[in-house]
Amino acid sequence: MGVELSLLCFAIFSGIFLAFVLAAMAHVPPPSPWHWRRRRGTPHAWHPAPQGRRKPEWVIRQVLRLSLHIPSGRQVAHVFNRLHGNRLIISKTFVYQCRAQHAERLAEMRRAMRRRSPWPLATNQTWGLDLSSVPVSDGARVNILGILDHGSRLCIQLQALPGKCTWTLLGHLLIAIGHHGKPHAIRTDNEAMFTSRLWRTALGLLGIRHQRSAPGCPWQNGRIERFFSTLKPVLRSMRLTAEKLPAALAGFANFYNGTWAA
Repeated sequence: MGVELSLLCFAIFSGIFLAFVLAAMAHVPPPSPWHWRRRRGTPHAWHPAPQGRRKPEWVIRQVLRLSLHIPSGRQVAHVFNRLHGNRLIISKTFVYQCRAQHAERLAEMRRAMRRRSPWPLATNQTWGLDLSSVPVSDGARVNILGILDHGSRLCIQLQALPGKCTWTLLGHLLIAIGHHGKPHAIRTDNEAMFTSRLWRTALGLLGIRHQRSAPGCPWQNGRIERFFSTLKPVLRSMRLTAEKLPAALAGFANFYNGTWAA
């Protein structure tokens, strides 16, 4: 009698508990199978990432301006990122797309650059100094030094060099100063001779300001660069020996100063 009463009480208690559980489950929605993957703030549905915004106008203007001087799109992107990388970075693909979309604008900028008159500069205000090399008949290459006055376009110095030593460059610079006077500034690129302590100290003692073009921007010293681009094809066509090169350089400098220099 006692065992039967216990079983009856257990059956009644189990039925009541099961009824409560079923009633509670009827009011709770079934859990999502991906509920454990969701994070706070993550939307339930997937949305595609927004497309990139249009580049600012100043970026397009700078890319077109660099394209006037640099034919390679990769190099344009490299120079732009070096100059403006703290603000915005572009790729070479964007450079080519920008050139294609603004082809007429780029052509107009090229025409305007060719027609633009250079700014007038006083004589001995700035000298452009650069080094280059030309081949001779025996297959070797000879270094040459060129110095051009930005104001008068006068070829101040055009000399073959035995080597690119800072002392040699300073010696020829002092000879040019003795013949033409001292300039207020000298513009060079970033070769090791022009960034050496000896070169900077010598210019400081002479009271000459040293201007250096930015890396990868040869047009910032464009006058002497253009002078070399005219000189080197002439020398290559003459097939000179190393002994005849100094006389040819002197003849070209005299011809240039009498024809194009102011």
